[in-house]
Amino acid sequence: MILPDGTKEKYMKKAGVAILGLGVVGGGTLEILLEKKKQIADEYGVDLTVVAVLDKFKDKVLKYGLDTSICADSIDDICDNPDVDIVVECMGGLEPARTFLIKALEAGKSIVTSNKEMFAKSWVELEQAAAKTGAGLYYEATTGGGMPIIRVMTQAMQAN
Repeated sequence: MILPDGTKEKYMKKAGVAILGLGVVGGGTLEILLEKKKQIADEYGVDLTVVAVLDKFKDKVLKYGLDTSICADSIDDICDNPDVDIVVECMGGLEPARTFLIKALEAGKSIVTSNKEMFAKSWVELEQAAAKTGAGLYYEATTGGGMPIIRVMTQAMQAN
């Protein structure tokens, strides 16, 4: 759509994010999402909003200037939340990360993980759960966080 001033209206997709675990990785992820919110929206056309956090210490969200009302009591709270589109797993270890991500995928939520151990041992189950609902399964950070090689190979090099 062309606006009256002749500029093009930019389509903005909204996506609600839930973070599982607010340790070093989860806290860093939250900081980046909060600090780069406008830049992400401008560059990628996506308004990412952290709408839920699952951590055993609920008061951790206060240090990021967020209200504890976004704290979930269980993975079921996140899976049942219609505002959550993407679940970012930052817990580490095999369990309960595996169970939580399979539940999220079965609920149609796309997931992002950097959990090498869990992914290496559970990728078949995760892939099957994602295929059932069409949810996204993103794991680039498990294969070398700074090297987005998987996306390049699956999207940019398809013609080759």
